[in-house]
Amino acid sequence: MDCNTVKERIDSDPARLDEECAEHIEQCAACTAFAERVRNAEWLIHDALRFDVAAFKLRAARKPAGRWTDARRRTVSMSIAATLVIGVASWFAISGGSGIDNDLLIAEVLEHWYEEPQSWVRTDVRISPASLEEVLSSWADVDTTRLGLLSYAQSCLVRGEWVPHLVLQGDRGPVMLLLLPHERVTKLLPLELPEEGLLGVIMPLGDGSVAVMGNAGEPMEPIRERIAAAVEWSI
Repeated sequence: MDCNTVKERIDSDPARLDEECAEHIEQCAACTAFAERVRNAEWLIHDALRFDVAAFKLRAARKPAGRWTDARRRTVSMSIAATLVIGVASWFAISGGSGIDNDLLIAEVLEHWYEEPQSWVRTDVRISPASLEEVLSSWADVDTTRLGLLSYAQSCLVRGEWVPHLVLQGDRGPVMLLLLPHERVTKLLPLELPEEGLLGVIMPLGDGSVAVMGNAGEPMEPIRERIAAAVEWSI
């Protein structure tokens, strides 16, 4: 069973995983981390939507018996539904509109680094223009003369979308780029894998974003500037 299949099953229902899926998670550090983050996110959502049923029943018991008509029951049901909707909206507002969503995006980007170790090599061999064009498809136009030497290009599944995964050769080694045209962020989101000696960010770019991560000693600011000048969304 591959990681993408396992992640789809975790997303579907993290509380009910078959034996084969559970065995894969036990043996795969990336999927273990992904499962843990999904469960934590679901717990936060559950906590935000928690409704005190006991307190509601106590209040209901104190109401005069003859007043609970069908119309009133419908009104109460609608009020509960409205309360839940307001709770969700309030939770997203408190978390900055996309706090948990940003955390999940960061987690998936970090885990993705482990999935394609063959891309993480120091080389001066440039990816062919045809291969690059096939991966970019209709997602983006990339000016390679501004961006620099790209040694790897592949379409990868990130949060349910097939996106371009590129590797740029930096001053200190390879640099991973994930082009995320559907993931809008409002600020730089830090990426850290200290055990691997890697640092980076998810940077805003137009209506989307780009995840960029390299060795801790890599000068990232010039790379971010080159990305901003070289990448333009075509969707």
